[in-house]
Order: sequence, then structure tokens, then C-alpha cells
Amino acid sequence: MLKKQVFFPKKSTFFSSFSIMHFNHIPGHEAIKQRMAQSIRENRISHAQLFIGPEGGAGLAMALAYAQMVNCENPAENDSCGVCNSCQKFSKLIHPDLHFFYPIAKTKEVDAGSDKLSAKLFLQQWRPFISANPFPNLNQWYDHIEIDNKQGIINVNDCNEIIRIVGIKPYEAGYKIVIIWNPEKIFHAAIPKLLKILEEPPSRTLFLLVASDTTQILPTILSRTQMTRIPKYSESEIAAYLTTKSLCSNERALQIAFLSDGNMGNAIDQAAKESDDNATFLKLSDWLRQCYSADIPKWLDFSEEMSKQGREKQKYFLSFALRLFRECLLINSGAETLMRIPKGETEWISKLAKNVISPQKILYLDDLFNKAIYHLERNANPKILFTDLAGQVNLIMRDKYSPN
Repeated sequence: MLKKQVFFPKKSTFFSSFSIMHFNHIPGHEAIKQRMAQSIRENRISHAQLFIGPEGGAGLAMALAYAQMVNCENPAENDSCGVCNSCQKFSKLIHPDLHFFYPIAKTKEVDAGSDKLSAKLFLQQWRPFISANPFPNLNQWYDHIEIDNKQGIINVNDCNEIIRIVGIKPYEAGYKIVIIWNPEKIFHAAIPKLLKILEEPPSRTLFLLVASDTTQILPTILSRTQMTRIPKYSESEIAAYLTTKSLCSNERALQIAFLSDGNMGNAIDQAAKESDDNATFLKLSDWLRQCYSADIPKWLDFSEEMSKQGREKQKYFLSFALRLFRECLLINSGAETLMRIPKGETEWISKLAKNVISPQKILYLDDLFNKAIYHLERNANPKILFTDLAGQVNLIMRDKYSPN
């Protein structure tokens, strides 16, 4: 049953003034942006295109900017005008010829049966999410719609809707735009429905697929699209962007850029949470003490607490720990000048590195925490995961660990 839809956009941690529909508002990737604009000027527009790049990268922003310029009434040489009727509607994500499809599942707000569940039921959540977050991660979207531990998919209903939409002529734009975000999540039984329409779409129809893992996309889909690879952002690009937008200080921007590992979406998110790093450091240092002392009741309490957090917060905690272990390795290697941590944390980390965690132990911990992030992304039970992780960390710290 579909509940009465009264959606209130969640308070986003991202700044809300970002214009995502212009090439010149997307940081970096200048050569790619120029090449895409040139293809529009020369009317070399492939009917099905795949933007492939890491999560939190510029893939979706590029697709949106490309779609707006394609339909702009007065395009400039390398960008859309931003003021025409078409651009105004694209900028608000309300153009009648702009259609989005993305992974979904039944939620508390959208409690439709499997025969009715579709992406259009989530539009009132999708638009503010993308407007506030131009570099989204899939788990951020899941957290935004409170999907819990369900697996989101692009289902058969949406594939049927795509076929229906492209069978209708554009209402007012030159091209009808169909953006499929995370085509890796297309339900396998629905894929055959899309293959023919991707290969031979109606005229003036443009498919823009935005993905992060080509290994999860069937070769039959890859062969029907023109691929544009978008590399992840460098630390310097992320730091420069955060400071240019006045989201944080230069020092903090460098710290965030290092921790984000090229993920601009996560970087912006963390820049909006100025006190989170300090709170996370205190939580991590307490937890590592509990691991070392084998305080099992505290392990269980911590696992219970973490299980109530969203996946992004759980992953951030683990990523923060990986950064701390890197700093320990720098201390053990005599390279303290390369450390990127606040001065208040230096003393505690130095003691941890010199007295508890050797370089070999850091290698074990790095492997262990990266595997934990991998399993969280695949819906591992967080309570079990963090309890087991505490036990493994105890063994490593106490020189009792035997890697498999």
C-alpha cells in the first residue's frame, strides 16, 4: 500500500547553493568538459553514453551539465547559458523531458507493493538530495530515503517506464533525456527489456548512464554505450574546492582531502561537520583502549551503538581509523613531518605507534579494516562485524594474531 506522500527533505549536511547544471561549476576535469562541449557544438551526440568514475566523483554532475547544454536554447561555446527557459527548468530538475532512474526499495515513506514501486514515487526526495549533493554516493542515497538494510535495485517497473517514456516524443526540448544512475543495480530479469531500446532508441532520445563499476554491468549494455571515464579527484583539487567554497580552513581542507580518497561528496559532507573529526577521534581512541584491554562488555556496548548508525557513519569511523594507522606508520618510519593530524591528537597517536602498533601490525590492521568496509558495503550485520573486529584488533595488539 502506498502511504500518503508528505515528504520533508532531510536536513542535508551539504551546502545547498551548489549549481550542478553547468560545466564551469564542476571542479577539475577541464579536458573532459571541453571534449563533451565540443561534441555538442559539432552535433556528435551519441544516443547512449556511459559516464564511469568512482563514487563521490563528478559522473552525475557531468551528465546533468551535458544534458542541460544539449537542450540549451542559447548555448555558449563550452557551456549552457543558464538563463533560457530550458536551462531554468533543468536547474530545478523539473524539465518535462528530463527523467531519472535510480536504485530504490520499499521504505517507511514509500510503502508500495512490488507491482507499483518505481523511481517516480521518490522524486520528491531525489530532487533535494541531488540539488544539495552533486557528488552522491549510493549509500548516502540509501541513508537519505531510509532504506535500512535492504538492497536497492532498478526494478522491472522502472524498465517498463523507460520504454514507455522513450516511446513519447519530447514535450518541448530538442532531446528527451533519460539518466540512469547506478545501472549496475538494474534487476537482472529486467535487463533484456532495455537492450533493444539502448541499441536503437527513438530519434531525439539521449540515454546517460552514470556508473562506478563496469565489472558489474553486463557486456551487452557496455557494448551499446559510448564510455567516458572520469578519474577521481586529487587531494589538491578537493582541498582547493573546499577552501574556494569557504567550507573550512586550509588546514582542515587538507585533512579532509586526504581522508576522502578522491570522494568529493564525502569531503563536502565532512567539511559541514566541523566537530565530527574530534568526536570520532575520541570515540576511536576509547574503542582502541577497550580492544587492547579486552573489555568485552564495552565491545558489545560499542557494537550496539554503531549498529544504530547509518552505513556512511560506520564507514567513516573505519576510514578514520585507517587514517590514524597511516599516521602511526609515519611515526614508526621517522616521517613525522608528513603527518596530517591536529596537534591535539599527535601525542596520543605517537604513544600508540611507539608502544603498541608496529609496522607489521599496521599492515594487519589495514587489511582488516578495509575488509570491514567492504563487508559493510554489502550489508554485513554491523553488530556482528564490530564485535568481531574488536576481537581481531585485540589479537593484533597482543601479538596473538594469525592472518589467514
